[in-house]
Amino acid sequence: MRDSIIILGSFLLGLALVLTGLLPESFHTLDYANYSNWVLYAMMFIVGVNIGLSSDIKTVIKNLPKRILLLPVVTFLGTLAGTLIAYAVIRLMGYDLTLLNAVTINSAMGYYSLSAILITQAWGATLGSTALLTNLMRELFTILMAKPISKHFGKYALTASGGVTVTDTTLPIILKCDGNEIFPAVLYCGVVINLTVPFLLTLLLSL
Repeated sequence: MRDSIIILGSFLLGLALVLTGLLPESFHTLDYANYSNWVLYAMMFIVGVNIGLSSDIKTVIKNLPKRILLLPVVTFLGTLAGTLIAYAVIRLMGYDLTLLNAVTINSAMGYYSLSAILITQAWGATLGSTALLTNLMRELFTILMAKPISKHFGKYALTASGGVTVTDTTLPIILKCDGNEIFPAVLYCGVVINLTVPFLLTLLLSL
């Protein structure tokens, strides 16, 4: 929760400084796109190192029940179904958003930093900010609604809700609600989604 609040606060602070004109003029000429690329490369490197440090990942995946192997697929399909419902509501409210925009934003599966950078570069700051807030809200929703989700929708529902965040920020709350025995399934699902999201976002943004 603290990390999420810090990230959201940093975003709002940057927005407020620009809107109030408090930033020095020199900041307006910086090549933010180039800097964000290097940040993206660093993040992808760290993700690779994290996965590589999990030396038992092959054994964990091998010993999982076969039905658990479908958990990442079900997670993506559930996200897509929710996206279609949200898109229909947004269109009925008169907002200009394409189906591709909606699907791409939610395909980040909670990866707000990566999606914000890629979508800002491809479609501009407005949709990039939407991606940041949408995926950040997914993480916050998982943390704040963990108990009801686990109670009413089963022990794997919380893992699906967390998306990419199940390997870091939402992992403690998932284990607290669903028990430590769910850890292999959570780890497997998180690794698969973390590996899939960058390629899926790149594919959708190229359409």
